[in-house]
Amino acid sequence: MKKLFALLLTFALLCSTAYAAAYTPGVYTASEFGMNGDVTVTMTFSDAQITDVTVAGEKETPGIGTLVLDALPAAILEAQSADVDAVSGATITSEALLKAAAACIAQAAGSEADAQEAEETALQADVIVVGAGAAGLSAAYAAAEKGASVIVLEANGRSGGSAILSGGNLNGFNEEIREALGRNDKDVEVYLNYTADDFPAEYAGDLAAVQADVKAYLADPSITAAYDSVERVMLDHYNKGKGKDLDGVPATLDYDYIRKAVEANEEIYQWLVSEGVTFKAPTTKHYVTPNNKGAELMGVLLNTAEKAGAQVVYNTRAVELVTDENGKVSGVTAVVDGKNVTYSASKGVVIATGSFSANLEMVAEYQNVGKGISTNTGSSNPATNIGDGIVMAEAVGAKLYDMQFVGFIWRGYRSLATTAEAGVLGGAKQLAVNEEGKRFVNDAAANVQGAAIQQTDAIANLVGDKKMYDAIEANTAGLAADLEARGVLFMGDTLEEAAEKAGVDAAALAETVAAFNAMVENGSDPDFGRTEFNGQVLEAPFVIAKAQAVNHLTYGGVATDLDARVLREDGSAIPGLYAAGDVVAGFEGYAHQTGECLTIVMYYGRLAGENAVAEN
Repeated sequence: MKKLFALLLTFALLCSTAYAAAYTPGVYTASEFGMNGDVTVTMTFSDAQITDVTVAGEKETPGIGTLVLDALPAAILEAQSADVDAVSGATITSEALLKAAAACIAQAAGSEADAQEAEETALQADVIVVGAGAAGLSAAYAAAEKGASVIVLEANGRSGGSAILSGGNLNGFNEEIREALGRNDKDVEVYLNYTADDFPAEYAGDLAAVQADVKAYLADPSITAAYDSVERVMLDHYNKGKGKDLDGVPATLDYDYIRKAVEANEEIYQWLVSEGVTFKAPTTKHYVTPNNKGAELMGVLLNTAEKAGAQVVYNTRAVELVTDENGKVSGVTAVVDGKNVTYSASKGVVIATGSFSANLEMVAEYQNVGKGISTNTGSSNPATNIGDGIVMAEAVGAKLYDMQFVGFIWRGYRSLATTAEAGVLGGAKQLAVNEEGKRFVNDAAANVQGAAIQQTDAIANLVGDKKMYDAIEANTAGLAADLEARGVLFMGDTLEEAAEKAGVDAAALAETVAAFNAMVENGSDPDFGRTEFNGQVLEAPFVIAKAQAVNHLTYGGVATDLDARVLREDGSAIPGLYAAGDVVAGFEGYAHQTGECLTIVMYYGRLAGENAVAEN
């Protein structure tokens, strides 16, 4: 059985405080999940000390997590211990590396067996929760608070899921928040322009309420707070989430499911505040942000769940749901140390495994929003977000829907540059072309992501000359060379040389750039209607930077009811099975719903935990 990290770290540090204590000479390796994938530490020991430390973590964020990989091995070697300071700004990667180093020390010092004996890991509980993200930890807390024994199975070496990487935004629009925002007349005037034809029938009451509220609000200058309401959130949620796939099939927005959670927003907000989440001053409608973003939110949720009595077991990937002779879900089979282990649930199982955005094959198979999306597109989510919960639920008869809807985030090629760096490149470019060297959109905008998903591998090649290079360097000195070393940016003394390095059709690009230069000279773009330009592409160095829309979230999944029970195709509930979070369909629609998303995830996570305890 895998050791709990806190216990492992304790034993490892005891062994490493005085390195003269005997080690078993040899080479030891351990891995922990970092920001985006495994961080693997290999350490060599003599009989008395650490003699070498090497690290691999190719999926960690360039320029952030990679700093950890460069800095900490030397620090560990010098200290002869894993008890060294984390690298500021890269806490998650630092913690993963140090935990892996502690595991190596424990192996060499012989304390690994002691730690394993000390750990008491039960294989049976009232409720089994699969996934230690926002939904899973909320479910674990709620079930434990009801007096149930709870085990959370987490495939990663850390908790937090994808929410730990997020801004941690959640609904918040109580009087105090609205007062801090101040009046928002111009923002709310637009609601008076809507008609009933702009929304499905179930939103008619919301529209009528908002329009009446706005009229009264605009007529009363004594009000100093911003206007916001549950009804306004519902209208905005619909407007943001409406959309269709490439065949014209609309995304689902389950009104009742969404409304129930949004109505509970204040209770969720106050619960988190009471548990210790601190929030920044509000700056925008509908939502608030923790001071330390998703890391703070998920740290508090983990502490809250464990304080209530839930046990989190890491590096344990659930692969199959167990059912009894009556078809009730009664447990989970998981892979631990390469072996199948069954965790039994006397009451119920909650699936909270997140999206399937890191399963590139599964996304490519199901998605129907971008012609260019392929297994080369990549993902911004943890490597364990591969749809395990969806696959397991479908195997016991769960209904799936909206699997074709996927959301994307803009990054450097294969995530080798951050979203912020991709934004710098987008702002500096002079034009954008696809892999075939052709323009495909009005490329005056800094972000061409929406159009790029229809191009080969969702790639936009951002093209320019010395003006583009100078703009990149003006933003961050040395960034161009850094991105070139990472394989994101390509430069040449000629446009053809840069194209060859970037893998873009050189002849087609030369033709495109010549036509573009003529458009710049004439001040008009007959192809895409661009009217603003930042110069012709004429002067070396010529620059091509590859940006890519990578899988960020998947919006389809299992069907559930308002009690978080997983449903079959015929609408009946599967006994003993509950689900919450990004494994569930119907609440995001076509686009990610900042703020409402996490509120909905945590609300139904808690409801799933509570109802699992009540299962007969």
